Amino acid sequence: TADDGVSGRELYAHDPVTGTTTRVEDIASGPTASTPTLLTAISDIIEAGSRADGTPFPGDPLATGNVLTNDTDADTGDTKEVVGVAAGTVGGPLAAGVGDPIVGTYGTLVLDADGVFNYTLDNVEA
Repeated sequence: TADDGVSGRELYAHDPVTGTTTRVEDIASGPTASTPTLLTAISDIIEAGSRADGTPFPGDPLATGNVLTNDTDADTGDTKEVVGVAAGTVGGPLAAGVGDPIVGTYGTLVLDADGVFNYTLDNVEA
């Protein structure tokens, strides 16, 4: 579980298909137990398509936000940063991919170290 008594930073994986989040690895021990907070939708993507009458609409293929906005740190003055991001299953600590395009099945994600993300929907695949 998220609040398992293990202290410090932990790595979690979220499966959007099943809606489950699981702890992958304890990265660094610290003085207090960590409890991750689910990031709520910051902006929604709307697929291109057509209305019931057949009139096409372009949709909104870009979602933006910040994954660190609602994060907190018990240690005053500590900074938070994203240290790794990848598509698919991760087998251990992740320390790559920040700032690089991560191409998924339905679009491309770019997540920067400061937490800012941009997701661009691929309307051909969506």
